[in-house]
Amino acid sequence: MNFSARSSILRTIPNGIRLDIVGKDAKTVAHNLTTNDVRSLGPGEAVETFLTNVRGHVIAHVLAVGGNDCVSLIGMHPQPEKLQEHIDRYIIREDAEVRHQDNTMHNMLLFGVDLSALREVVAAVGAGVESVSPGETPLVVGFPVGESTAWMSLPSAMVDPVTRQLAQMGVDGEVPRDQWEWMRIAARWPQVGAEIVEKTLPQELDRDRQAISFTKGCYLGQETVARLDALGQVQKKLVLLVANDPVDVSAGDEITSGGQVVGRITSAASVEDGRPIMLAYVKRGYFEGQHPLQVHNTEVSFPPG
Repeated sequence: MNFSARSSILRTIPNGIRLDIVGKDAKTVAHNLTTNDVRSLGPGEAVETFLTNVRGHVIAHVLAVGGNDCVSLIGMHPQPEKLQEHIDRYIIREDAEVRHQDNTMHNMLLFGVDLSALREVVAAVGAGVESVSPGETPLVVGFPVGESTAWMSLPSAMVDPVTRQLAQMGVDGEVPRDQWEWMRIAARWPQVGAEIVEKTLPQELDRDRQAISFTKGCYLGQETVARLDALGQVQKKLVLLVANDPVDVSAGDEITSGGQVVGRITSAASVEDGRPIMLAYVKRGYFEGQHPLQVHNTEVSFPPG
């Protein structure tokens, strides 16, 4: 069981959350409240998805992970209790309940790891820890931020023995917060309060292929999503930009073209050469680099891929 030399860990995920929907109808409940096909998930399988409200506005962007009579929702959100209340509101006669696991579970991200080897470590440690309750199921799943990334959610009793095992196998480098923010932005992973704000529509976040099923049938907010898909256009879209030269930028700064404001930065980070990468909303007509863009009179461009 070998990890790469680049193996590192983010021990505390900013606003990291885990909500478990448990019960015989857990998949049905999760399926009816999210934009992707959750009902077909097998144990350990995961899909990106949005939780939307009745108007089709995004309230969270998460990874839904299948389990036995369980769906775990993992991601980042500053108010997980609000998400729990939202889901609870739509559980009426279904055999399901929502458990906010952040009080007993610890969420970490690992980079440059072998996922199957990591699962073996967690299983081996878990078998020897007697204080783990049945409701505290360890979770290890690939997370689409960075190369060979895994989200690990462990009961508190397992954190120290697992991290000791990982350190012996080369996973001991801590990822600085600024490096993590760079990774999040580079992966175009939206954050509540930055990219996801009041009345954000799923298609504006430009993750249709990863997070939206247009064939799954009815779910909360589906009418809005389907109507927007039928129209084939959004008036603004989230894009990834990189500055061509070093420049200081921050959230809220304007993106301009030809002297006119065409967008606004939501998140920015710079780790190495001073050239920041940015997530920004830009107006329709500027999504694909049809026109030159600037921030503070510095050219910005769309990175390849």
